[in-house]
Amino acid sequence: LLAVKELASHLSELLPDYLDSIVTLVLGATCESHLEVKQSADECLLVLADSNKEYFIQILLDRSSSLAQDSQRNMALVSSFRAMGRALTGISTAQLNSVLGELLPHLISSYSSPDADVRKAVVFCLVDIYSGMGNALMPHLSGLSTAQLKLLTIYIQRSQDGKASKLGNGKENSAPAAVTYGL
Repeated sequence: LLAVKELASHLSELLPDYLDSIVTLVLGATCESHLEVKQSADECLLVLADSNKEYFIQILLDRSSSLAQDSQRNMALVSSFRAMGRALTGISTAQLNSVLGELLPHLISSYSSPDADVRKAVVFCLVDIYSGMGNALMPHLSGLSTAQLKLLTIYIQRSQDGKASKLGNGKENSAPAAVTYGL
């Protein structure tokens, strides 16, 4: 896993032919019982997410339905959503729109998972999507309950507040602007 992570970090142009197989193996490693292996697999997926974004997103989309159906693989699903969020943050709005129809049904159904880690990963992935699309995402979330939507908007607001304070714009102590979603 460390070697794959280093390859993806420094020689990502060597990976496209093997990315599908690598992602499959790394997703399998996220379910390992040894914490070090699982953490290394998570880190590896995040680095792979940055290497070839469009292809990586498609590979994860192809695997998301099988991961969601197998409750034994919840950790792989969590890792998959985290890596998906990472990959989605760097793509254009047009590219986001093109994968939204295939991705959102998996996210919305997984948002109702009995596993809190899965639900949390879904929320963070949706926040990452929102950061790229803004309010254009909200009409696509009609499948969420009121409570789920409220939780999501809280995390979106926290994300925006965190970004604003990192910019050092001198407004760290001012009241946050109201966000309306037109729901």
